[in-house]
Amino acid sequence: MKILILGWFFQPNIGGAETIMKMISKGLNKRDYDVTVVCSGKRFSKEKMNRIKIVRTPFLDPKIENLNELKKWFSKFVKDFDVVHCHNLSYPRNVKKSMVILKTCNKLGIPIIEHAHNAQLKTPQMTRKIIRGNFYKIICVSNFVKNRLENIGVKKEKLDVIYNAIDLKLFGPSISTRRIKKEIDSKFPKIFFPGRIVRISKFEIGKQKQFETVAKALKLLKEDGINFTFIIPGVKGQPNATKDRIKIAEKIIKNYLKKMDILENTFMFKTFLAVEDMPKIYAVADVVCIPSLNETFGMIFAEAQAMKKPVIATRTGAAPEVVKGGIFIEPENPMKLAFVIKKLIQNSRLRKKLGEKGYTYVIRRFNLETLILKVEKIYSSLCNKEIFLVRHPEAKHNAENKFGGWWNTPLTKRGKKQEKELLFYFKNKKLDIVYTSDLKRCRVVAKKIARSANCPLIITPQLRERCYGSAEGKTNNDVEILPKDVESSSKLNKRIKDFIKTIKLRKVVIVTHSGPLKILSNLLSKKKDWKVMVLKIDL
Repeated sequence: MKILILGWFFQPNIGGAETIMKMISKGLNKRDYDVTVVCSGKRFSKEKMNRIKIVRTPFLDPKIENLNELKKWFSKFVKDFDVVHCHNLSYPRNVKKSMVILKTCNKLGIPIIEHAHNAQLKTPQMTRKIIRGNFYKIICVSNFVKNRLENIGVKKEKLDVIYNAIDLKLFGPSISTRRIKKEIDSKFPKIFFPGRIVRISKFEIGKQKQFETVAKALKLLKEDGINFTFIIPGVKGQPNATKDRIKIAEKIIKNYLKKMDILENTFMFKTFLAVEDMPKIYAVADVVCIPSLNETFGMIFAEAQAMKKPVIATRTGAAPEVVKGGIFIEPENPMKLAFVIKKLIQNSRLRKKLGEKGYTYVIRRFNLETLILKVEKIYSSLCNKEIFLVRHPEAKHNAENKFGGWWNTPLTKRGKKQEKELLFYFKNKKLDIVYTSDLKRCRVVAKKIARSANCPLIITPQLRERCYGSAEGKTNNDVEILPKDVESSSKLNKRIKDFIKTIKLRKVVIVTHSGPLKILSNLLSKKKDWKVMVLKIDL
C-alpha cells in the first residue's frame, strides 16, 4: 500500500504534528508500507529518511498564493497513492489550498484522512468547510478534539480517537544529565516551562501557554523567600525567526522577567528546544509547569511523565486525558499556582509518587505500537470493500429493444419509478463514493445518490456501455451482422479492468450499463475481501 503523509511542515520544523508525522512514517515504514512525506519548502527538493521519501515543494507553502500551480501539480503527484494521510489540513494555514487538496483527492477517488491535531479553536468559521468535507476518516488526537468536532457538525462515524505516542526510546528516566547539569549549574529546585513564549509573528507573549501566569506565580514564591531556578527555551530556531526578530523576542522575554523580578532566577537556553534536547532538560527538572489552556493533546505533558516528572496543568482541553501524574489548577490563578509549585518542590516524596504514576500511564497509553496499529486498522478497512453494482433505470431504447450503446435516450415512466426505488434504497446508506458512466441515463440517478449520501461523485467514460457504432438506435431485426465500428469485447474488457484499478475507497456504488455490469460482477467477485452486490430494481 502506497501512503502519502501530507503536512504543511515537516522536521526539522519543531511541533507536535511534525513529530507525530515522523513517528507514523517510521512506524509504517517498518511494516513495509511504501511511505512518502510531502510538505512545504522554499524550493522543490527530494530526499530520503531510511526508505521514506520526503518531497518538499513551494506549492504547499501556505504563504504563497499559487492555487492553480498546486492543483495542476498535486493532481499528477497524488494519483498513484492508495491513501492520503493529512496532518492539520483543517488548521487555518491556507484554507484555499486545503480545499484544493481535499477536492482533488475526492475527484480522483483517493481516500483522504485528516489527522486533527487541532480542535477548530482558531477561526472556526474559516475552516469549518474543510473539517466537514469528504474525508474518509478524521483521526482526533483526544476526546476533547472529537467532542469539539461533533459539536460543529462533523458526523460521529467519521471520527476516531487515536492518542499521540511518545518515543520511549528517546524519553525515559535513565537519561544521563551530567552535561546539562553543568550547563545550568544550579543547586536550587528547577521549574521547567517547555512552551513557546513569544509569538514571533506578532511580537507578543502568547496567552495559550500561560507564561505570564507562571512568571507571576514565581514572583510570589521569590517574595516568600523560596529559592528556585526557572528554565525556559530560547527563541532561535523557531520558524520565521530571523536575527532581528530573535533580538526583539528575547528582549520582550527578558523585560517581562525583569518586571517580575525573576530574571536573575531564570536560565534561558540560547535556542528553541528540539525534540532530541528535551529528555535531558526534563531529567534535571524537579517540576514541569505548563498550565496552558485547551491543549488538544499536549505532547509536553506526556513527555514529562515519560521522564517520571510531576506536571502542573489546568483542567482544560485534553489535559485531563493525558495527565495522570500531576496536579491540576484553575486557569490564570498565579496564587494557586505558587502554592502548588511550593508544595511540589518541598515534597520529594510527592514528586516521586506522581512521577511513577504518570510514567506507568504513559507507557501503557501513549506508545508507538498502539498508535501504528490503530492507524493501520483504518488503512486496512479500505481493503474490505463493499461494492454496489447498479444498472441504470430503464431508458426509451431499452423499452424498444434497440441498441443503446453511447446513444442517449430519456428514461421511460417505468425508468423514473425505478429511479425512485434506487434513491429510496440508498437513502440511509453510508457511502464513501459513487462512480458513474458519463451517459445521462446513469449520470442523473448517480448524482442524486451521491447528493443524498453527501459523498464524492466520479463521472467517467470508462463505465460507458459498449459502443455499437452505426448500429445504435436499431433493433436486432434491423442489424443482421454487427458493423465494424462496434467496440470490440477485448477493448470493453480492458477499460473496465482499468477502471477497477482506480477503486480505492471502501463503500462504493457503481452506476453503469448491462454490458459493463456483467464484466464488473465477474471480475470483482474474484477479489478477496470485496463484497459485491448486484442491485436489481425491476418493477
